[in-house]
Amino acid sequence: MVSGALDTVAAGGSCYVYSVVSTNGLGVSTSSGDSTVVKVDTSAPVFTTATTTTPSGATNAGLVTITPASATDGESPITATQLYRKSALYLGGSCGVFGSAIPVSSPDLNVFADLCYTYSTVVTNASGLTANSGDGDPVRIDRTGPTVTINQAATQADPANASPVLFRVVFSEPINVASFTAADVTIGGTATGTRTVTISQLSPTDGTTFQASVSSITSTAQTGGTVIASIAVGLVSDPAGNTSAASTSTDNTVTYDTVRPTLTSINRSTGATNPTNTGPLTWTATFVEPVSGVTASNFGVATSGITGTAPSITSVATTDGSTLSTTWVITVSTTGAIGANAGSIGVNLTSATGIADAATNTLSTATLTGQTYTYDTTVPTVTVALAAASDTGSSSSDGITSAATLTYNVTFSESVTGLATGD
Repeated sequence: MVSGALDTVAAGGSCYVYSVVSTNGLGVSTSSGDSTVVKVDTSAPVFTTATTTTPSGATNAGLVTITPASATDGESPITATQLYRKSALYLGGSCGVFGSAIPVSSPDLNVFADLCYTYSTVVTNASGLTANSGDGDPVRIDRTGPTVTINQAATQADPANASPVLFRVVFSEPINVASFTAADVTIGGTATGTRTVTISQLSPTDGTTFQASVSSITSTAQTGGTVIASIAVGLVSDPAGNTSAASTSTDNTVTYDTVRPTLTSINRSTGATNPTNTGPLTWTATFVEPVSGVTASNFGVATSGITGTAPSITSVATTDGSTLSTTWVITVSTTGAIGANAGSIGVNLTSATGIADAATNTLSTATLTGQTYTYDTTVPTVTVALAAASDTGSSSSDGITSAATLTYNVTFSESVTGLATGD
């Protein structure tokens, strides 16, 4: 029994009927009879599906179709369904902070580039109770294709004499990884071979950074051939379906060189005097391509007819002070060396150890004989004798003559120049 007009003990999920019993002064009671059934509903609707969209995820579409979440209510019928939308900035491949929800209808025609949207469903039952499905997965509106750079990898030697040759590929946003294949990388340059490309993803493994490895390269040129990597426009797509721009680069060329250098000559330096009686003496060693690592230990001094202090190499250097050059000047000291009439000093390659080109290919020439200087510090001797035709004595060699004009033979120990009448 309840009194008054307010039933404060009615329980949710229960049904009630009410009647009024009146009693007169004689104690006679009458009843109004039961009222209509009153059902007490305190439970909101329950969702059985989520709010979904077409398309979903990243898209470059101009509209979004929303499928409301489905809900059930065992106590009261659902009388109203409303869709809501939240938006956030879409930057750097991810969504920012979402704002407040606003009501929308499906399809949603007001979607704009570089924004993220989430959708939810709110239902109301006949009792006025509401339920919210919660936000569905974000829809990312992306209508800008990725840009891409391709450059030689930081660890890649250049020039190189071994494969694979490595290039680093970086996209401006995460891409659809399946859309990027080896066929998308164009390999140009003067190096030959099949030049096979392999693609692998690098850290942070988010679809932005990759490595293109190029193998099966050949090069027969002495100074190598080039390997140039690029990606043409429209070959790679992002998750929204936008295709990439043509690649840009700051250094996408690697020189590939597997041919070993050679030493072509060791000649007396241009303008050097030969024969000579003074030092130091210099030679120029000429290689077929620039090399480094050339030192005195690679050469030996060869002499003939030289006594006293043995000539020795005092320096081996490039003409411009660089460490990589095709020409190296070898200087030999002759201090204390005594050269006979036909003495000679030469420089020969005796060891290739340490000599290599820029790609670290080692020198293939094992030994080479260089030119020689005629080194002569010995003063010539001279003898003067009456010529046999002027000797009128008892023999042609007794030095007795009666001739009015005399002829003398002047004989030097070696060839000389500059002899004159006044001498």
